[in-house]
Amino acid sequence: MKHLLYALGALLALLALGLTSGCGRSGGFALSEEDEPDFRKGESLLKENRMDEALLAFEKVVDARRDSPESHLELGRIYLDHVKDPVAAIYHFRKYLELRPNSDTAREVTQLIETGKKDFARTLPGDPFGMTGTQVDALDQLRSLRAENAQLKKDIAALRGQPAPARAASASSAQPAATAANTAPAQPKAAARSYTVQTGDTLSKISDSVYGTTARWQEIYDANRNQLKNPHDLKVGMTLVIP
Repeated sequence: MKHLLYALGALLALLALGLTSGCGRSGGFALSEEDEPDFRKGESLLKENRMDEALLAFEKVVDARRDSPESHLELGRIYLDHVKDPVAAIYHFRKYLELRPNSDTAREVTQLIETGKKDFARTLPGDPFGMTGTQVDALDQLRSLRAENAQLKKDIAALRGQPAPARAASASSAQPAATAANTAPAQPKAAARSYTVQTGDTLSKISDSVYGTTARWQEIYDANRNQLKNPHDLKVGMTLVIP
């Protein structure tokens, strides 16, 4: 009986020693994250562009272990680019930064979080963040306005350097011209154009397409207030009046 107890004790000691030596440097896990079967499966599925299945594989890694930054990173990218769920993407990107704040990829992940925030803002009605979702368009408008302002200053400076136009000799001499102008037939008003909204369009992009500048988006918006609640209320297939 004693020999049996000694044998059982030795077996338990060996098992304990094996478990202890099996724990690696990855927070108590025998395998590194990259060696996890589900992680390898997820990477293989990514190469085959089977995104939904890859998402499930990386989710299994995250569920099984606390230290899984690379799986969080891949999940963030899938949710952002494939699923189009910026909220879930931001969550996984932040989990990556919690686990690897000083990695070489941390800066790129921080930029991906900002991209996710912009994508989320575009889904909200009325642009509650005050242009947060359309910062790129706003910057384009600002650059265009600055360029037009610079050109206007040049035109004014050129006009100031020119002699003033000669005034009419008398009211009587100007009368025939005025009479002719009054009796001349009115020129027909140019017919308003129309534009059908395409996927990805903004008023700035439409302005650039029809006028060659993004700065005239306000004119298009004013001409279509009867169907636009705000400058971002564009719907694919909508017909806009182009003044």
